[in-house]
Amino acid sequence: MSQAEHWLDHELLSDCCQAAPIEGATSGDGSSGTCSKCGEHATFKETPCRPYIICLCGSTRFREAFEDAARQGVLDGHIILSVGTFRDEAGEHPLTQDEKDLADELHLRKIDLADAVHVLNVGGYIGASTTREIAYATKTKKRVTYLEAEDQVGLIPLGADKEGE
Repeated sequence: MSQAEHWLDHELLSDCCQAAPIEGATSGDGSSGTCSKCGEHATFKETPCRPYIICLCGSTRFREAFEDAARQGVLDGHIILSVGTFRDEAGEHPLTQDEKDLADELHLRKIDLADAVHVLNVGGYIGASTTREIAYATKTKKRVTYLEAEDQVGLIPLGADKEGE
């Protein structure tokens, strides 16, 4: 199963009336029909037509995972909100604590804008910042999906340090 299939499943795709036309239903009226993209039963939400907005969360040490997920999401017709800066492996441009705090706060505002949150838990790793973002997304009733199965979350620590999240 590709990464896109893993997190852009039928439920996410059919939740937005622009993702795929629903035969026998009128956009946004709460009616149901058959999704023309996958042929499964689907129901329109009573929301304005617009692309589905997904906020990516995870450790900034996984830059490639963020880039892959963002690219696939855009190609699938979604608006993707991502991190504003990545971990500086070379240490050439380290962030101050105030800058880290600002970036964390802005990421919570991105979650506010999103319809769903997709956690890039590479190797099952979820650090402190990502844990807080998941809790916030859950509290604000956002759908939360994971790159890797939820039963693996937290079972495979990537390293002892939590810096650079």
